[in-house]
Amino acid sequence: MSNEHGNDQSENEHDHADHERWLADHRTWRIEHSEMLASLRRIEAELYEHEADLLKHEQIIAAHEAFIARHEATHTEHVSQHQAHGDVGQQHEKLRKQHEAIYRKLSGLLDILNKQ
Repeated sequence: MSNEHGNDQSENEHDHADHERWLADHRTWRIEHSEMLASLRRIEAELYEHEADLLKHEQIIAAHEAFIARHEATHTEHVSQHQAHGDVGQQHEKLRKQHEAIYRKLSGLLDILNKQ
């Protein structure tokens, strides 16, 4: 066996090892890519759920406002409506916190992506 043939075989083994490593990297990257796509779908679903919550809350506020506008409140109705108003306010604060958390998460993700 010539020395040249031995070098070719050594280079081929080295190349084969590189290819195996590259394919292993590629498989890992594909898995990570699929996981990232799944995460994006979860984020998208969370955004749609938040959008639905915002629309429902908007309807509750509008209905509350319409009730107040239609009725001259007796004391009993006034107390009941004041309690309902407090409940709507609590829901509003809950939605504000939910919105801010989602916005922070997505803004952070966008910052990271924009730096690349």
